[in-house]
Amino acid sequence: MNYLAHLYLSGENNEVKVGNFIADAVKGRNLSKYPEGLQNGIKLHRCIDDFTDQHPIVLDVNKIFAPAYKKYAGIVTDMIFDHFLASNWQKFHEQTLSEYVDEVNEVLLSWFYIMPRRIQLMMPFWVKHRWPEIYSSPDGLIRALNGMPRYTSLPPRSDFVQEVLKKEQSGLQRAFNDFFVALSQEFYDAENN
Repeated sequence: MNYLAHLYLSGENNEVKVGNFIADAVKGRNLSKYPEGLQNGIKLHRCIDDFTDQHPIVLDVNKIFAPAYKKYAGIVTDMIFDHFLASNWQKFHEQTLSEYVDEVNEVLLSWFYIMPRRIQLMMPFWVKHRWPEIYSSPDGLIRALNGMPRYTSLPPRSDFVQEVLKKEQSGLQRAFNDFFVALSQEFYDAENN
């Protein structure tokens, strides 16, 4: 899953949110430089990724994007699923997406000093462009995909994603719904009970 899903699955614990948010930039198993709450968020992120990467629904969706993205198909699936989460946000959370992003940005910025350098460099763009909100529209998702090849190894094939979304919108939405129920039962409910 991508950033929005990781933040959502962190529940209401702000330290867990921050740890979950920075986890991709934290290498190794020694997390002792981080407070316990951040460590828990990093561990949660890794568990979510393991669950996601092995789930049959995700593996099936990855196959749809593999012809254009090969080993990076999972990244595209993560972004597509964050798009569905953002565009259906009111089904999952009582706050509007805009309110949630405001709150999350305030929390993340309060921990800026402890974030890995890679995340610190990303934060001005995250805050200014309000990435989770951009993902809520298909055009925003495509803009995000178009920008990624400049900074990552992701191939520039957003045209392929647009075609797939046109043809497979309802099937992908169903796949997201089914997967997100399983993911939420595994992590959100456990984190908040």
